[in-house]
Amino acid sequence: MASINPKLEFYRFKLNHKDGYKTFRDYAIDVWNVGKASREEKYFTRCFEEFMQNLNTGFEKNDKLQKTITLIPRKTVNKHLDDKPTMIAAKSIFHGVINGGSYGKDRILSDIENKDDSSAIGKKKPVLSYYYIFVYLPPNHNEGFFMVHSNNSDDSITAALKQYIGRLFKSGSYRGPIMVPFCPKKFQDEFHNGATIKNIKFTTSYVDDIPQDDPLKDLFEEYTIKIEAIPKNKGIAANLASRIKALLDARIYGKNNGYNKSLSEFDKVSLSTTNQATKTSKTFEWNSRDAEFVPVVYLENYVRLEDDRTPNFAELKQYCMTLFEETIIHELRPDLDIKHND
Repeated sequence: MASINPKLEFYRFKLNHKDGYKTFRDYAIDVWNVGKASREEKYFTRCFEEFMQNLNTGFEKNDKLQKTITLIPRKTVNKHLDDKPTMIAAKSIFHGVINGGSYGKDRILSDIENKDDSSAIGKKKPVLSYYYIFVYLPPNHNEGFFMVHSNNSDDSITAALKQYIGRLFKSGSYRGPIMVPFCPKKFQDEFHNGATIKNIKFTTSYVDDIPQDDPLKDLFEEYTIKIEAIPKNKGIAANLASRIKALLDARIYGKNNGYNKSLSEFDKVSLSTTNQATKTSKTFEWNSRDAEFVPVVYLENYVRLEDDRTPNFAELKQYCMTLFEETIIHELRPDLDIKHND
């Protein structure tokens, strides 16, 4: 399993009605029958209630992903129950800690200090962790936003949360919204502040299904391939990374062993940069939709991590609220700044 290195992920999404522009207020009226004379906060409150309903009463699960999200209501089990999502209706925000994890495998629960204290975990029993979420659903607008923390590619509920929000706002003439990765400008600015390329990594999973007589092949049939390109020239500006990736994309891995795959077909591409002036290093991931590298916001740079590398959720909640109010909201809703200046 990959090491735990908590990060924040950001997404924005628009309601997708067949006739065009519709707000979250319209959705609450059309789908949930909230009265048209209700105050704005009532529409947001209904959004929050609908979001929490499935989490409070059961499990929102995805059999394809074999991931689930929920909220365990017992303090004796859920040590972060006091941090559960709460709403700030006046700001159209709710945020807090929910539970989530994977299921679908037979596993064993044991005690590292007492091996005899072991029991089976069936396929229908998920192993749950703690995840922070932040959601913005403005009643007078058609675009929402959320951020979610994950620990690594395996220890994540991001895909399950995206699907859940998508289903929540899909009904009748409202098609499912499309989740679009988003990165606040303050993190993108790393590209323009003297950063240079440290390396570009291409990663993919491989299943070797080519018949062979060697029994060793059965032991090493599935594996991960990582190719790292490290420039000899240490002064290449980070903002040239996309163009350099385009050059590397044409390279072929496995050309002579019956397995041909260009680097452009690899599952994941990441960029590491360094800045000699600030003595810092940053990591960026390739966003294929926008064809650009976007920064990875590792939380250890902004909040304390506990001994198990879980973020300190009190600090994370404060950090995300400040980040949203000082930066993100102005990028999502420039119309609000215009209104304030009028």
